[in-house]
Amino acid sequence: METKVIKKTQVLMEKDVTRVLLVEDNAIDRLLIERVLTECPQLIKFATDSAESLSAAAEFLGSREYDLVLLDLRLPDSSGIETVRKVNEVNPRIPIVVLTGLDDEQTGLSAIKAGAMDYLVKGEGLDNVLVRTIQYAIERNRMQQALQEAHDKLEMQVEERTRKLSKANELLKKEIVERKKTEEKIKEAMEIKSQFVSMVSHELRTPLTALKEGIRLVAQEKTGKLNDEQKEFLDIARRNVDRLARLVNDILDFQKLGAGKVEFDIRENDVNEVAKEVYAAMTPAAQNVGVDFFLDLEEDMPGVKFDRDKITQVLINLVGNALKFTERGNITISTSKGENIIQVSVSDTGPGIKAEDLPKVFREFEQLQKGGDRKVGGTGLGLAISKEIIEQHRGKICVESEYGKGTTFHFILPIWERRKTWRRES
Repeated sequence: METKVIKKTQVLMEKDVTRVLLVEDNAIDRLLIERVLTECPQLIKFATDSAESLSAAAEFLGSREYDLVLLDLRLPDSSGIETVRKVNEVNPRIPIVVLTGLDDEQTGLSAIKAGAMDYLVKGEGLDNVLVRTIQYAIERNRMQQALQEAHDKLEMQVEERTRKLSKANELLKKEIVERKKTEEKIKEAMEIKSQFVSMVSHELRTPLTALKEGIRLVAQEKTGKLNDEQKEFLDIARRNVDRLARLVNDILDFQKLGAGKVEFDIRENDVNEVAKEVYAAMTPAAQNVGVDFFLDLEEDMPGVKFDRDKITQVLINLVGNALKFTERGNITISTSKGENIIQVSVSDTGPGIKAEDLPKVFREFEQLQKGGDRKVGGTGLGLAISKEIIEQHRGKICVESEYGKGTTFHFILPIWERRKTWRRES
């Protein structure tokens, strides 16, 4: 039997038209539906193409765009629910409204499960629901398509984000592994450095002791009389051996403090007594350089728990540092008390420190300049060691200076400390 293709298209502007493909082999049903669509009283205009077979419908769907398919389930070349599936295969995005001659709800539901949007029973009353059903089917399809597109877009975004996160996670894992390796290498290098410094410093002490003893014996003329020139050279040698010994001791002290190997003998002490002892010990050095040396101690200072030898070392470092830079004027050791703290200060009238150099003061191996571009001698560890000692006493050390007018170093110690241990925390 020859399949006929019937085309009746209402000529309208495309943007104003709802394009419908009617697939119906019954001429009477086809004319009824076309009439309903043509005479639609609502503000809707339809352009309808008609096909009598599934093959003809497939031809239309392959060459034109439609908003909806009205599909009869009984066609010359297809019948039943399989017809819906075949139309979906041709164009899965187009909505389908099934036309059935039987008022059979089960058939309609089966058609919807197969992919149709809705179903209508042919016959009387079709003109009352046809247009509304078409509108609803098209709108539902648009909503479904929009939801599907949003879902697909979201899935793509999730996949892309997951991929990026996975890549970032892998990079992070690699970075953590590399960082651990680097930290282990640094730790190993620091340990080697610490052992090397300790070994070299200890090894230097033995020949230094021999040098000092030899110079002492010669200087005391145990080995024979000396003339003035010989005594002068021996004095220079003695001073340089003493200086080298101090450098070695500084390096050892700093290495031990940094490694947490220094024990602190914490007990109650009088900070004013420590200040007086340092004053007495450093007065000859101040007199040698022609600098006035003063004590300004607050009375009735409370007893404070600290390591007497270590705080003495800090104070000697601060006074010694002031003597290096102060060529004239004065140096003062002062003490005062505040709320739960005592403060010790060493002030001088030296050249002061430039503002840009203040952050460098407590850095290890940093040497500040003494006028012009000339640096003073030493390891540059004295202030770094002092800072470490004070901080291990749960205290603080700081510096105030105005370039050209002098410098003051302060350190504070707590009067009452909750912590029980005074060893370096790991």
